[in-house]
Amino acid sequence: MQFFKIFTKSSFSTKILYYSFYLITFFYLLYLGPIKIGRDSFHYLDNSVIRSPIYPFFLDVYSYIFGDWYRPLIAINFVFAIFAIFFFLKTLTEKISLPDTIIFIFSVILLTPYFFGDYKFANRILTEGLCYPLYIIGISFFLKYLFQKDYKSFFCFLFCLFFLVLTRRQFLFLYPVIIFMIFYLFFVFKDKKKLLVSFFTFILIALSAEIFERYYRYVKYENFSAPPFFGIQFLVAPLYLSEKKDENVFENIEERKTFNEFFSLMELKMANIKDFKNSRNSNFYHHYMANYNIIAWNIIHKNLNERNFNWFEIDEITSSMGFKLIINDPIKHLKLYFFGLKQMFGGYYLMVFYMMTFLFAIIFSILKKDRLAFLLLFSYLCSFSNFILVSIVEVPIMRYSIYTEVIQIIVFQIIFYGFFVRIRK
Repeated sequence: MQFFKIFTKSSFSTKILYYSFYLITFFYLLYLGPIKIGRDSFHYLDNSVIRSPIYPFFLDVYSYIFGDWYRPLIAINFVFAIFAIFFFLKTLTEKISLPDTIIFIFSVILLTPYFFGDYKFANRILTEGLCYPLYIIGISFFLKYLFQKDYKSFFCFLFCLFFLVLTRRQFLFLYPVIIFMIFYLFFVFKDKKKLLVSFFTFILIALSAEIFERYYRYVKYENFSAPPFFGIQFLVAPLYLSEKKDENVFENIEERKTFNEFFSLMELKMANIKDFKNSRNSNFYHHYMANYNIIAWNIIHKNLNERNFNWFEIDEITSSMGFKLIINDPIKHLKLYFFGLKQMFGGYYLMVFYMMTFLFAIIFSILKKDRLAFLLLFSYLCSFSNFILVSIVEVPIMRYSIYTEVIQIIVFQIIFYGFFVRIRK
């Protein structure tokens, strides 16, 4: 029970108020009931070949116990989230003294994806129900490692990372962050041997996760490969930017035929960049966002599926076509990619603000060894790495950015509180 005592400075009545919020939210989500609508949910329920193994396995176990009754899943997701949030806040307050009011506000921010907006993580049959809490727990362990030099916490973090990557491959964005942080600590601190052990342990876990992912697919589908969905995602942007003359890029007759079929369908659905001026979209990137799923599912996948290609063949074809189109004119693809990054940052001004504060975080972390600057640097690296990875194959939506955004908001709140209320130790 000590674990749940994160509000240590408030009166009994105030604590009742805080805990009442969690209970009201819980019963509100139960009242809403399960939300299963969506292609992704059916992919997980059907153990689709394009999905990583952990979440379909979790749903198989759940279905074995509860069948098609999905209301208990809401309770499981919500309780897991509360556990993760309390664990994170308890870790945070071990090094930073915060009043209970601020701790409660942080808990509400972290819980926002469960009760606000379209994506109610506890109610949907999507990986976020597992990934979001597991990510928060993993970040808690990694912060312990960074600030307390607790190497056991690093191994706990790697354990979380292993399951995160095998649930949702988006979390590959953590790999460069970990490498950067280990190398930073290697040059700042004296204990080189333990840091080298940490680095090679991370490499071992990363390789193990990739081998497990591929071996799972080999056992089940006789194909030793990653999820065969990268190609479709990768081809969407090049197709959107393509012109009729780009058929000459493809020497292979089948690829040229496929491109022409795609291009004709895009013209019919007005899903090409040249059509954005005749749409209601304010700019070409908003037009791209509006047509992303149309191009991916109603054009690419539907066409190749009707021609009886399996997922592995579809992935091979689309990956090859995507690379050829990008190499043919990399500048216009970089422009679209930049607009995607800008969208994820929230616009030009916020992008400039992030870059400036990122530089300050680097300077203060290296020269002053300031704890808050180091925390800001870590949160920025997570956000940037996530944005860069997602922008390659997807359009920016909350499902992809929320993991790093909530941590970023809390770090800004801590810095604001630290400088203006002087709570730093």
